[in-house]
Amino acid sequence: RWDPAIYENFTHIVKEYYEINASDMVHKTWIETPEGPMWHNYEMMRTSTLFDNKVEFTHFFHERKASGNDRGMNGVIPQIEQRGNIANEYITSIEELSEIARRLKQQGGGCNSYNVWHDHKQGAFFRQMLAGVNAHYAGGGNYGAFDNSRDMSMKLGFNDVYIDGITFFFQPWDILDNPSLMGSTKFRQTGIAYLMIPNGNTSIYENGQSISKPFLSVRYRGNASYNRKRELKLFGQDGTPQVKDAQSAHWTSECLNQVAGANNYLVGRGTAVYA
Repeated sequence: RWDPAIYENFTHIVKEYYEINASDMVHKTWIETPEGPMWHNYEMMRTSTLFDNKVEFTHFFHERKASGNDRGMNGVIPQIEQRGNIANEYITSIEELSEIARRLKQQGGGCNSYNVWHDHKQGAFFRQMLAGVNAHYAGGGNYGAFDNSRDMSMKLGFNDVYIDGITFFFQPWDILDNPSLMGSTKFRQTGIAYLMIPNGNTSIYENGQSISKPFLSVRYRGNASYNRKRELKLFGQDGTPQVKDAQSAHWTSECLNQVAGANNYLVGRGTAVYA
């Protein structure tokens, strides 16, 4: 009989908190904005953005703790490292990208289109390797030409490439270059250089039925009447009255990611990290 391997993931509760004293809320000017002087509203907007970034960061990078009650979920990257494809160092040539295409066909074979989220250095390598295909030397191949003018901006980048049956779409991932996040010095030697996510759907077995679902999806705890996707609770002047002389905002999300067909994914580190 068929004896499939069962892989589990678990929900993760992400929280963020903001508070301002009631006396500070009535000051006339703190920060001038196009909509006029706004202080606590602007700060709440910034905190809301911080919360969304924290949720995204958790989905991709969080590694579930080995023990304890608050263990959380495994992020996308730890799951790929456990049962997907991994690579060391940057992609610097067409031949290396072709070899990756072959690897993905052998391991997964269920996708012919990938999003490549990469850092600045990997993006520069993509530009150099693809620009070199249109060689300027004698006997080199020419894959097209364009008319330039003095008022024309030259675009020295590439959005996608089709190679050996697979299309790779390139997208810079700002979080990898942000000096306060994965772009800090301590992460540059061991951090990821790129992440390849398959596009489209695949067949999975869920709730006793075979269904088609995206390779990567996000799910939230909820039922027909209540959903914990992105809860916002306000207390104080603009929300539920409270004894404390302040206004506070609480953001909460209980979510998990669902990685289908991890052998169709690939994560690459900038240096030789994987043995």
